[in-house]
Amino acid sequence: MRTLIKIILTPLSVLAAALFGNWLGSRWRTLATGSHAHELSLVQTGPDGETIVAVNPLITNFGPAVLAALIGRPPWLMAFVGGTLASRLMGDEYEDSFCNWINQQIERFELA
Repeated sequence: MRTLIKIILTPLSVLAAALFGNWLGSRWRTLATGSHAHELSLVQTGPDGETIVAVNPLITNFGPAVLAALIGRPPWLMAFVGGTLASRLMGDEYEDSFCNWINQQIERFELA
């Protein structure tokens, strides 16, 4: 039973630490550069008036955080440090480029 709990809690703690690290790194980047901070969640109102909330991590900054968790120990701490450093140093520029590239691939696929 103890192993099962560890199998479940370790990935959840890594994901939570990476998200929090991304958020904190984005805030530090904003303080240092004055650039716009990336929001961790999106809140929108749907056409039927319902509020929709979605988690919005930076995928290009989330990957290095999870990779750091796989390399170091304890994994949640490495995910936090990796997420903080990735967001602090890279910002949103790579995410925007990555999203543009994905959109181009989708458009190319749709035209084929």
